[in-house]
Amino acid sequence: MFDVTARLTYKNVPTWHRDLCRDTTLHFVEMPALAPPEVQIDLAAQELHEKELAMAVAQPLPDDDDDAFE
Repeated sequence: MFDVTARLTYKNVPTWHRDLCRDTTLHFVEMPALAPPEVQIDLAAQELHEKELAMAVAQPLPDDDDDAFE
C-alpha cells in the first residue's frame, strides 16, 4: 500500500526498492500498452453544462454561512 498523504510512505520507498532488488525470484514482465477508449462528446450537452456552470459562478455567495444551517 502507498499512502500519498503520509510522509512515512515516501521515506520507506528506498527500503522497498532495496528489498525488491534483493529478491532473486522476482521477475518483472512488460505490460502491453492499452489503447485509450474512444469517447464521443455531445457538443450540445457540453454547451448546456458550460452555460449552467457560468450561471452558478455568477451567483453571489451568502455573507454568513451559519444562516444556512439553522
